[in-house]
Amino acid sequence: MRASHGSIAAAALAISISLAAQFSLRTDAGSARQPAASGRALLSQARALMERGRLDQDHAAYVDAEAAARAALQLDPQSYEARAYLSVILAGEHRFEEAIEEAKRALAISPDSALPHGVLTDAFVELGRYEEALASCQAMLDVRPSPGALARAAYLHSLHGDGEGAAELLRDASAGTARGDERAWFLTQLATEQLGIGELAEARASVDHALALAPNAKPARILSARIHWAAGDQAAAQRELAPLADGAGDPDALALLGAMSLAEGKLDEARPRLEAARRLEQAELDAGGNELHHLVELLLMVPGATTEALALAERDANRRRDIQTLDRLARAQFFAGRAEEARISMAQALRTGSRDPRLLVHSAEIEAACGNPAVAREQLRAALERRAALPPTDLARAVALDARLRRTG
Repeated sequence: MRASHGSIAAAALAISISLAAQFSLRTDAGSARQPAASGRALLSQARALMERGRLDQDHAAYVDAEAAARAALQLDPQSYEARAYLSVILAGEHRFEEAIEEAKRALAISPDSALPHGVLTDAFVELGRYEEALASCQAMLDVRPSPGALARAAYLHSLHGDGEGAAELLRDASAGTARGDERAWFLTQLATEQLGIGELAEARASVDHALALAPNAKPARILSARIHWAAGDQAAAQRELAPLADGAGDPDALALLGAMSLAEGKLDEARPRLEAARRLEQAELDAGGNELHHLVELLLMVPGATTEALALAERDANRRRDIQTLDRLARAQFFAGRAEEARISMAQALRTGSRDPRLLVHSAEIEAACGNPAVAREQLRAALERRAALPPTDLARAVALDARLRRTG
């Protein structure tokens, strides 16, 4: 169970899990019931398994946590804690429609609780139901403007093109968090947003602070490698990733190393890294995971994998319409030679006003292929203004497209 690459939105699911762990076996204000002793033991078990699933990215731990929460609900169907835990677990498993239903049931028991609104926000964001996400996030802020609520508001600001506002909210979230590991998480999200708005030095400072608090935090280490690469220090980026990629290997680290090799034109070096990452992602899916987007991202980089990437991208877009999923669909359609379809999908991916330079590069490629060079140039200009935020392969494609457009006038 991993957060999406570079996405504050998906990582907000981790905040739900962490918040659920913090409120332990106590109810939020307005919850009138406590579970029986056996129910408390089951909820304690569910909480511990939830936290393990989050930290270790262990699908089996989520499965066991769900079983414990459901057993607690059998003992007391009106337990707010069991409903809230179950909603968080289902969101962590990317079973978003089910998570929404359980969060609503938890709110029916305890209308003044904040956590279910957070789960609703996360689930609506991941499904691309952004108006509902905005309403749920505001409801969470109205109950309690906690760091988790601020992080969700930050993503929604970023989603609608306000990266500066998002960064400010994430600074507030970080300042309001006492626990070192959670503060490291917020600082990593802050660094991601700072990178996205071109504040490279500030991003470096934030991620270094995160690593000082949580030296083994994988998202911070991978982001640190990206910042090294953006600053032109490829050797430091590879040193950061090597320990994660060695041994059994981490798919995210392997994918980034592969992308760096592709950007340098080293296909023979990139291919084994990408294939290793692909095998790990497929193994996670075979073990019961349902996060297709990691595999789609990889397949979009693997030479000769367009057909498989398109099939999975279409399957994913059938169940969720968030902008990142639609961006992947558009790229797969484009690589398959279906540029006009890709243009329609990309228009939906850009519907919120996002200024994500990756999306702008992808859209520029599609617009150029559809005979709209003026639109392509404008989008490419905006993307290259934030080149530090572009992953290696996207930057390489952006530079190549820019050169091609300049040659053609």
